[in-house]
Amino acid sequence: MKFFSKILYQFLESKNATVKKLRECEKNARKIGHLENRLALAHAALRAIRKEKKDHAHEIAERDAKIAELEKELFHLRNDVTEEAVSEHTELEPEEEAKADVEVEADTDQLEQKPTVQEDEDDDVVVLDDGNGVEVDVSILHRIGEDEDIIEEDSANGEERCVSVGENGVLKITV
Repeated sequence: MKFFSKILYQFLESKNATVKKLRECEKNARKIGHLENRLALAHAALRAIRKEKKDHAHEIAERDAKIAELEKELFHLRNDVTEEAVSEHTELEPEEEAKADVEVEADTDQLEQKPTVQEDEDDDVVVLDDGNGVEVDVSILHRIGEDEDIIEEDSANGEERCVSVGENGVLKITV
């Protein structure tokens, strides 16, 4: 009987070990199944994101095409306006063309003139205008020399300022 109990004990031990291994394998299979489900979910999410990006890329491509089309139309419209302006300018009658030439020459002559000094006698203020819209108001001025130097004395500080306009129309103020 001892022999029989020894065999029975070994059989039960091997059966328990096998059951234990089987439970571990089932546990691992459940873990693998759970991980496979999570992997499948991640793949589905990735496919959805790719599809969304593809849709966005397609939408962006459509918008870019529309923008390119609008830019092309804008370019053609600008060319049309330029061509109309050129054709209107060339369609001037001889009298109008002569008047336009005289106006251009008058404008050129005005720009070539040297800056002028206009004096206002009431408040001793001189306005210096170079013909390009630059004006300088300086109080209590006196003109000196041919290159239109203007000197101002500040009686409170005892400073002397020299304002000069060169031949190129540059205004210089020195203290």
